[in-house]
Amino acid sequence: MTLVQMRYFYEVCQWQNITKAAEHLHVSQPTVTVAMQALEAETGLNLFHREGRKITVTTDGAKLLGKVSYILTEVARLDNEIRDMAHRHAKVRLAMPLQLRGRIPCRTSLGDFRRAHPEIELEIIETGRCQRSADGRGGKTRLCADELHRGLQRAALLCKAL
Repeated sequence: MTLVQMRYFYEVCQWQNITKAAEHLHVSQPTVTVAMQALEAETGLNLFHREGRKITVTTDGAKLLGKVSYILTEVARLDNEIRDMAHRHAKVRLAMPLQLRGRIPCRTSLGDFRRAHPEIELEIIETGRCQRSADGRGGKTRLCADELHRGLQRAALLCKAL
């Protein structure tokens, strides 16, 4: 029995009508009919009482429905957990000026960031030079390190917002 057959079986039991189940599933009525016939053949069980267009679930069908409902609920829960895990993983690409390579403040900031946010993958690419400070004198490296620290803080906030 496949998950598709389980979903079809569940919907047929809910609607007690193959055509309505097919409409809800967005598939053709013959597709659901064939799947239900295959399911009955595969299990060797008579799952439905057929009365014209209306069908009702047999005792065996009701037992199977309980098990199928549980399995489909667990599959849905697993899908949600996987989706949540995938959304918790974020990637931040950071452009770092060459002057900062190997500087202690940068190593500390990056290390602190990685420890605080292990769910965020941090990719560092080297770029050109730092901007000069406003007064045109030294302090370029400190200015870049401060910008790096602020950038990492922003990246953490953005990833948490996602």
